[in-house]
Amino acid sequence: QFGFPPSSIAIFLHGGVKTAIWLWAIVFLALLGVVLGPMIARDRTARFWTLGTLLSVPLICTTIPHSRLLMFTGFGGMGLLGMWFERYLSGTGGGSTGFPRGAVSRLPYVFFIAVHGVIAPLTLPLNAVGAAMSEELVQEPISRMKLSEGVSGKTLVLVNAPVFFYAQLIPTILEYQGRPSPGTIRVLAPGEGTARITRVSADALLIRREDGWLHTPFDNVFRDVDSPIRVGEIIEIEGMTVGIRETTPDGRPSEVFFRFSVPLEDSSLEWMKWENGDYVPFSVPPPDSTVTLTIPPVFF
Repeated sequence: QFGFPPSSIAIFLHGGVKTAIWLWAIVFLALLGVVLGPMIARDRTARFWTLGTLLSVPLICTTIPHSRLLMFTGFGGMGLLGMWFERYLSGTGGGSTGFPRGAVSRLPYVFFIAVHGVIAPLTLPLNAVGAAMSEELVQEPISRMKLSEGVSGKTLVLVNAPVFFYAQLIPTILEYQGRPSPGTIRVLAPGEGTARITRVSADALLIRREDGWLHTPFDNVFRDVDSPIRVGEIIEIEGMTVGIRETTPDGRPSEVFFRFSVPLEDSSLEWMKWENGDYVPFSVPPPDSTVTLTIPPVFF
């Protein structure tokens, strides 16, 4: 809210970089307290803005970080910075700026001007059109989907998809377009990379991914990395049983068993896959045979 980098990059951070950003946030908050603390302690209006900002934080901590979620914290943030600028420029309030006037006190002033007066306006157009950058993975391929007329009573099974976060929007977009929407959607092996699909019985598939599930951005929306899936775990959902056969060294599934409540050729199932930027029909392989599907990288 007050500094940089933008929170939206959090889903792309891993390992040491993520730790470095976390440490930077702690240091920055401490410095922010030094700068704004004296004013907050002396001014009831500043405390009002601060309380509003703090009370809005727990709500946005329930999901993945993103700049658009900072709207309510921004109300308090604007109030606090506005008051701080007014006191700094007018020279009133003595030490209420956090530093005595002089060279040191200009550091936060220059920082806030650079971030909120220069960088933020320049990046606003990028944030404004950010959603449009995903059109080729969301609305465009969904608009081109050729579904059967009776799909509204079926289960749409996507063997693979570039991003599950986008694939789960299929029913919403179809309904918005006034088209029939599937009753249920199942995405078996989402994400970039290669999936090997083996037909093991009349009603079951075994899918293997060397890079594992839950390895692409947005996956942590649906499964926290601190809650690993273990070998032998069975997940029962309507019409399908999922069993974890193998996992990667960091605890993500790499081989998963999918057993449906009906034969795979049953008319209640409509099968599709991702190919060359579109969802296209998928032919279930015959028993004891394997097909390989690959999705090239869609993120940097």
